Amino acid sequence: MAEDEVAHQPVRDPEPGIGLIPPDAGCEFCPDGRFYRLEPSWLQLSRLTGVIGALLLGTILLVPSVFAFFASGLGRYRGLVVLAWCVVTILLLVRAWVWPRLAYRRYLYRVDDSRIQIRRGVLWREVLDIPRNRIQHTDVTQGLLERSFELCHLVVHTAGTTTATVRLDGLRQETAFRIRDELLQSGADDAV
Repeated sequence: MAEDEVAHQPVRDPEPGIGLIPPDAGCEFCPDGRFYRLEPSWLQLSRLTGVIGALLLGTILLVPSVFAFFASGLGRYRGLVVLAWCVVTILLLVRAWVWPRLAYRRYLYRVDDSRIQIRRGVLWREVLDIPRNRIQHTDVTQGLLERSFELCHLVVHTAGTTTATVRLDGLRQETAFRIRDELLQSGADDAV
């Protein structure tokens, strides 16, 4: 390759480290290789499902706590049973409120000419790179609660990998279909 050919090749930004939060371009998706954030309503949906789960688990834990409270052998430690149940339930509710905010900051995706990349995780962070030529098909799915928040998720099915399906949450329906069309567009002529 000649020197002038090398000078005219596009220069890609260096790949950000796995622990870094790369700059994002907001929520309006465009297949330009920049990172995009999930819809802000995903945060509210995650908090709602977390609070529902915390209340459900707190209710389940209430049953053995009531039996322990009325057990004859506890005596003066009955108050500790009530305190333990209250502390656990409050911690579950705090986690349901705080954790989605941390996850939202770390959940980014991008689509470029060769792949879709998803970055997510709070404590255990992961970077998923899915080459376009490995994508078999995609699904756009919407659950009951997602529908009420006007959100859906994109499921990408890949060929021959350990993570054969990858889910991208928190997308508006139009965005999910645009990503799907963009991912399948280049593979339309790759018949085997």
